[in-house]
Amino acid sequence: MNPKLVELLCCPISHKPLKPAPAALLEQLKSQYEAFRKTSEALVTLDEKRAYPVQDGIPVLLPEAAVELEN
Repeated sequence: MNPKLVELLCCPISHKPLKPAPAALLEQLKSQYEAFRKTSEALVTLDEKRAYPVQDGIPVLLPEAAVELEN
């Protein structure tokens, strides 16, 4: 995703800024959640408590698309 676009986005639930998911976290999401299996990108909140899939380059920032992460 375009880094400038990511800078403008925030979590619709917590309103925290988002960042691209690290590769290890993306692989974990792909193995655990159907919504992430067909994507090569995901966004997470800066505190890495919530993740959103990116489908065909479009972030799915809907509350029902969010995955709560355990840290």
